Amino acid sequence: MTIGRKDTLITSRSAAQQRMVPMQGVSNCRDLGGYTGKDGRLVKWGMLYRSAELSELSEQDIKQLHAIGIRTICDLRDRDEISAMPTPALSAVTNINIPLIPADNGPVVRQAYDLGDTNKRAHLDRFGPPDQLLVHLNQAMIQSTQALQAIFKLLLQDHSTPFLFHCTAGKDRTGLIAALILMALGVSKETIMQDYLLTNQYLDTAKIAAKSRSTMQAQADVPEEIMQDIMKAVMEARPEYLNAALDQMLEQYEDIEHYLTQAIGLSAEEIVKLQNKLLS
Repeated sequence: MTIGRKDTLITSRSAAQQRMVPMQGVSNCRDLGGYTGKDGRLVKWGMLYRSAELSELSEQDIKQLHAIGIRTICDLRDRDEISAMPTPALSAVTNINIPLIPADNGPVVRQAYDLGDTNKRAHLDRFGPPDQLLVHLNQAMIQSTQALQAIFKLLLQDHSTPFLFHCTAGKDRTGLIAALILMALGVSKETIMQDYLLTNQYLDTAKIAAKSRSTMQAQADVPEEIMQDIMKAVMEARPEYLNAALDQMLEQYEDIEHYLTQAIGLSAEEIVKLQNKLLS
């Protein structure tokens, strides 16, 4: 089954670097423009941005966001994450919170910081190997159809772009939204996976690891070697994570068009509108 069309993949580090938005207090911030979409049209530069959380924006970073014209920030995190790492108020920018993880999903490890929560760590064994934590999370997010609909409706609004969406690390929740938007635009699955894996180049994992470990200093219930495996699994972008979501979506709905229309509830006209808005 084909998702989009086969196009030129990211073949060099320098090509990937062109996507990066230089920021002092934020890592993994990049432009989704330039990819080949439906009918050979390119995703417009300067319209879609993905990033990690924005709580440590510097004055220069804020100037940068204003310079690229960000109008809407879509925060995919839960309330406790926002309370711990709030995004500063930005003038002329609408910041909307649309949590992506189902509320009834039970304790989940959303990102490395959650490993400091004893209650969440108590559930690690039920998932088996550490990488299954993220497989489970990605599969669960596919079921958040109301949240996904709200995100697409927000993006479709007039004057919503340039549009920046993010979670904590800008990896799984952000990666899924990037994948769904790009698939709706006709970008190939191969290219989407390449974009997803760029997180491994640009996420400041050392900073995240340091923050995470600082919350676990008083905890000694997880052996160090096991915690290292878990931290590595949680902080990396791995093909099997995104594929877990996409494979489940295709198993249930056959193709991206059916998922967008039947699960998320977008009309064919809205999909065309999105393509006309974001493709050159």
